[in-house]
Amino acid sequence: MQAEYFPVQLDSMGASFEFLHLDKASEYFHSDHGTFTKVTANRHNHPGGAYGLRVERQGKVLVICTDIEHGDEIDPNVVKFSQGADLLIHEAQYTNEELKSRRGWGHSSYEQALQVAEMAGIKMLAITHHDPDHDDDFLRQMERECQRRFPHCVLAREKMEIAL
Repeated sequence: MQAEYFPVQLDSMGASFEFLHLDKASEYFHSDHGTFTKVTANRHNHPGGAYGLRVERQGKVLVICTDIEHGDEIDPNVVKFSQGADLLIHEAQYTNEELKSRRGWGHSSYEQALQVAEMAGIKMLAITHHDPDHDDDFLRQMERECQRRFPHCVLAREKMEIAL
């Protein structure tokens, strides 16, 4: 949320925020009904820092990996972190060709998101963090291409809901 990475500063957002620093690998939370939720964080390669989250509850696993740059090879920590997830939400801002000229920007390609999904044995992949230069036609085509390789893949859309 630093000015060089995000155009709207926290004091201009019109909301109150409470930040929790994750100093442990995992945190456990429970509801009034006795349901336990385990939340685990994984630090990602991204300018200014970023974290992925793994949320486990009632036998279901959601993994969120946004703002992540894998580098020349898929980050093995992300694969391990995502292992067996029911739903992996992974950013893929670029094509492989676009990524070549955007190294160090902190983002991934569609190919890399698919690789993580395959390597981690996840059940469903939702790709997010779309490049603003990609129009709807381009994104629909990318979704079809991704689904040919990984059938249980969707490109995330505004107001999309996925039940686990």
